[in-house]
Amino acid sequence: MQTKNKIFIVLSLVLACSDILFVWINYRSSQKALMESLEQAGDQIQAAFFSSLEATETRMLQIATFVGNDERVQQLFLKGKRAVESEGGGPGGVRAAVVRKELYDLVGPSRDKLAEQFHFRQLHFHLGPGSVSFLRAHKPGKFGDRMDDVRYTIVAANQEHVPTRGFETGRVVSGIRGVIPVTAIDTDGNTPIHVGALEAGTSFQTMLTFLQRHQKINIAVLLTVDHLQKNIWPDRLAKFLKKNFPVDGFTVESTTSDDITTIMEMGLLPALWEKPTTVLRSMGQKDYAITAFGLRDFQGTRDKKRSDVGLVVAWRDVSHETALFHHSMMVNIAFAIIGFLIFEVILFFGIRASSRKLEQTIKDQQAHLKQKNRSLKEHIVQRKKAEKEKEMMQVSMFQARKMESVGQLAAGIAHEINTPLQYVGSNMDFLDEAFQDSKALITSYDSLLAAVKKQEIDEQIVSEVERIREEIDWDDLASEVPLAISQSREGTKRAGSRFQAMKYFAVSTTLEDAL
Repeated sequence: MQTKNKIFIVLSLVLACSDILFVWINYRSSQKALMESLEQAGDQIQAAFFSSLEATETRMLQIATFVGNDERVQQLFLKGKRAVESEGGGPGGVRAAVVRKELYDLVGPSRDKLAEQFHFRQLHFHLGPGSVSFLRAHKPGKFGDRMDDVRYTIVAANQEHVPTRGFETGRVVSGIRGVIPVTAIDTDGNTPIHVGALEAGTSFQTMLTFLQRHQKINIAVLLTVDHLQKNIWPDRLAKFLKKNFPVDGFTVESTTSDDITTIMEMGLLPALWEKPTTVLRSMGQKDYAITAFGLRDFQGTRDKKRSDVGLVVAWRDVSHETALFHHSMMVNIAFAIIGFLIFEVILFFGIRASSRKLEQTIKDQQAHLKQKNRSLKEHIVQRKKAEKEKEMMQVSMFQARKMESVGQLAAGIAHEINTPLQYVGSNMDFLDEAFQDSKALITSYDSLLAAVKKQEIDEQIVSEVERIREEIDWDDLASEVPLAISQSREGTKRAGSRFQAMKYFAVSTTLEDAL
């Protein structure tokens, strides 16, 4: 494979990878923007839900206030309280039943009209302390039960004598409550007496239908089975769960669409319970944004440490948004492919033109290089010739310097040999003179010895001996002669060592020349 083809393939792969990376980054960015948009819409739905919940609670509180502020209602409620107390508490007896009927006859017709107009479900009178049912205007045949452990809105209103409101699950159903404390004037002592609490309540259904209509969404309230088991009577709970089969520990309290069953069967609830958020899922041929957030009851709003009792799940059709997203991605992919092809064409012709130009340049450079090689060879030949001449000249100069050094060495050695020989010669002259002086002294001593033997010692002979001894300075001569002999011996040794060195140098130089 030619080099230009390899380059084209490598650059094409790099470009393809870059295009894929660009499309992927754009896809992730667009996907993130889409999810952020869906999450913002989910936040708006959550805000709308709680705003509507607060408005519904306020409306229930207003209904309870409207009914509870009727003096006739207050007096009958007080009368019923006293009847129950006199008849042993709980449901009371005959007197309590009579008063209960009078109170129902008073509020029953108004309750029906108000329920139709303001969409509430129940009107319930509770005696305190705690919560003892006196009259359920929506179900007058059920009364006398104590609900202190489930109806905390009632307990708080009776204990604190202040209005309360919130979502709460009772013995039968869950609902949105508005509770006011009811006070009546004692006609005997003209003093106010706290009688009990009046509750107005409704279900989530009306509120969810309102949100569906105005927010263009479907929405459902799911409660945990654990929460329901702690509050609803077992027989009522069994019927409820049979109708609303639980999935992943949740059951439907209220909903605007049966699609909530499909959503629950997707297996999303455990993850949404752990981390409420907005997710994108398909149902049928459509895409839906599913938003979930926690729901707290009355106790949970007062104690933030308590867990949520359910989930609110809202979903809306976002097929249009997802279609736009997919269309945008297809356009990006198309642009990426077109750009890739255009660049490939440009790259192909560019590489081909560059290759031709490069080939011509290479040919020119090769011709130039051949010319350079010829010139270089000639230069090398001339350089070798010059180096050879230079080497011969250096050999000649070396030999000349060597001969000069030998001459200098010979002169130095001659000097080194001549110096000891000179003082050897001087010492020899001294010894010769010393010998002549010693010979004269010995001759005089021989004359003195002969006279002694003949016993003819003459003062003249003795004087002659003394004269000669003083003349030759025998004491100095006796000390100088050994020194001169020693110096002469040293001189001959030094001369001998110089001769030996000269002999070694001559042998070494011969070996070096041979090597």
